[in-house]
Amino acid sequence: MEAMTYAGVIYYQEKGVEDLVTFAAARNLNALIEFIISDFPRAEKGQHVYFRFKDINGCIELKFDAPQDEPFTGWDIKPHMKPCRLHRCDVNRFGEANYPLPPSCLISVLGSPDAVPTLHYSIPLEGVADPVSLYIHRSLRRNPPPPPLTDPTTSSSLIQLLKLKLLHHPLEELVHQQLLMLRELRESLMMFLYLVMLHSILLYHLSQILPVSYFQLSHY
Repeated sequence: MEAMTYAGVIYYQEKGVEDLVTFAAARNLNALIEFIISDFPRAEKGQHVYFRFKDINGCIELKFDAPQDEPFTGWDIKPHMKPCRLHRCDVNRFGEANYPLPPSCLISVLGSPDAVPTLHYSIPLEGVADPVSLYIHRSLRRNPPPPPLTDPTTSSSLIQLLKLKLLHHPLEELVHQQLLMLRELRESLMMFLYLVMLHSILLYHLSQILPVSYFQLSHY
């Protein structure tokens, strides 16, 4: 039992301006990857590791206070639970009827605008038979993606759409486009008024040529 090998996977999801990093463990790597693809199809798969528990009824713990070889100035790494532990009994039961989710640890990673461009953060695992370290690898996002649009008929979605246009087009270009639209509208209006005027002139000249009885019959 002590010699059983387990697998762990890191995967990333973008949550607004921050990244949600998840470390999950299972006895079978294929089953773990299938779960991630099925439940989080847009997730970015990262490092995977193999490890053995040090104790039969033990656990592994992610240590966030280890000395770092790479600078991480400006980056904030916050686990969602402390201590961040995965117990062997829970890992063994993943896939059973009452254990549809693999044991996991969630970590929020946020880089400030002046942070070092690349984060390579080491997280050793405690409670394993042989030394193993996880690495969170992220690059600073200078321009966070805009939030997804919902129904374009709602006011909030229209505001988001306007923000998206301002993001991808300079303000001067948008003003120029609006001026062109106004010019086309004015030209269409002038054409309509011109046609109305021609119609009135035509009716006047016809009234001078045709007898009055013609116009009276035309109403029937």
